[in-house]
Amino acid sequence: MFKKPVHLVVLVHGFQGSREDFPGVSHALLNSLVQESKCKTILLVSGANEKRTTDGIHAGGERLFQEVLKAKERIEQHKFSRRKIKHISFICHSLGGLYVRYCIGRLHECKFFDEVEPVNYITLATPHLGSRNHFNGYGCGYYLSQFLNFFWNYLCWLICKTTQQLVLYDDFLTDAITDKEYEINSTFMWKKHSNGEIIEENLKFNTTIQHRPFQTQIQKRSLPLIYVLSKKNTCFTQALSLFRKPMLYSNVDYDIIVNYQTSSIQFHNPFSSVPSSSLSYHDKYPLILSNSSESNPNETDQSCRLSLKMVKNLNEKIQWTRIGVRIDDYVWSHRHITGKLVDYSKINKDNLQEELIKTGAGVLLHLG
Repeated sequence: MFKKPVHLVVLVHGFQGSREDFPGVSHALLNSLVQESKCKTILLVSGANEKRTTDGIHAGGERLFQEVLKAKERIEQHKFSRRKIKHISFICHSLGGLYVRYCIGRLHECKFFDEVEPVNYITLATPHLGSRNHFNGYGCGYYLSQFLNFFWNYLCWLICKTTQQLVLYDDFLTDAITDKEYEINSTFMWKKHSNGEIIEENLKFNTTIQHRPFQTQIQKRSLPLIYVLSKKNTCFTQALSLFRKPMLYSNVDYDIIVNYQTSSIQFHNPFSSVPSSSLSYHDKYPLILSNSSESNPNETDQSCRLSLKMVKNLNEKIQWTRIGVRIDDYVWSHRHITGKLVDYSKINKDNLQEELIKTGAGVLLHLG
């Protein structure tokens, strides 16, 4: 017999990331989730793509898909758990948000959401539109931004398959036809909350899975993967529309890796014309902006037609909650948004949650 149902919360790291991208935050985040959840909350820190982020979004998404299925099987069959998964949420940093969009399409295709209700899809500085026009949002001027975009796109084309996909220089149909074998090495973090304490049990497994391409309702012509993930009436957008709370956390400035437009799925940055002194912040969370984060829908960027279509497709049936974040760090704001760079040795553990709110980890606590 199954016990109290489970809400599985999956944390997914980004490019060249690891499970350590969410250090120390897990406990405080879990406490926030447990207080508001009627289910038993189990936090899964994904490790399927650790040290394997260069072979493409489709490859990483497939590994994550298999990891989630394996987690469901382990939780429901484990002799100390025997709990039925009722809800699932994803919290993703950077590239991890694209891994999840691929993963949930696969989950939707295999009827996973017929049994498990998708609740939260939360991304932290994820390049939902790719990075093809990366420098358009930094106020460089037209000619300089075009030159920098050309250099950026060429550099990304040279680095690896994943960066080629981020600048939309790939052919998804060709990539998906190739069968590959992927190895999963994950750590399951079992979080049991009772009497105010959290008990951890780590379970590791290694397995080899076979990547099998799936059928998507797209034309048989060259299309970039990120565009396919945004195309109407595919398993990817259908799965995304099922989530009860889709949320986008975006750095409004200082993020040199992922600009505001692509992480918020908008044409323009509404904060770019607002002086720093005029920005207002959340009463409790000092890094969260309370200003409106919606751009003018009449403003469009014609420099990339694919981006134009993706913005329209992703905003048509999905009611996003957009939250602006401002971290004063020109170099590391993209990593600060997960709390990775917080020096936990200097934090008072007796007031962990209150202390973390003042750091980059406060963004994760805000979503709890």
